Amino acid sequence: MKVAFATYDEPGDIGGVSSWMQRLLPLLQAAGAEVEVHLMAREPGANCAYFQERSITVRWIPWQQHLPYVVRAFLRLLEEGRPDVYVPNCIVPAYFAAGYARRSGIPSVGILHSDDPFYWGLVDEFLNGSWQFRVSAVVPVSTFLESEDQFDSG
Repeated sequence: MKVAFATYDEPGDIGGVSSWMQRLLPLLQAAGAEVEVHLMAREPGANCAYFQERSITVRWIPWQQHLPYVVRAFLRLLEEGRPDVYVPNCIVPAYFAAGYARRSGIPSVGILHSDDPFYWGLVDEFLNGSWQFRVSAVVPVSTFLESEDQFDSG
């Protein structure tokens, strides 16, 4: 099984999302999954080096402010890599790409890393929002987030 994760990077990145990925991806790899990272950054940094040291494929997308350009870049990586599962993580353009991926048969899994309004916005738009951009599922990283009543039952 091949799983592609979207994330960001910068030279000194030590954030929670990056720490989570640095723990999870080698575990998936050790369990036999083929793992690929779609990395959006101004320049490759700490995450890129970490994953490359562990023989995890990293595909870099230059940081851009123009949303349609970045969505197309993520879609190109999805088309080239053809993962079995796509995890847009916390990258908004990757969530738009995930909607297209889901409709073409690639399940997409969103991740809720915190109780920050940003993540509830992702739930509103990409789980409870327009069907065109919905992800297949969302995984909260804690029982607290899982217990929140912000998930649409339909």
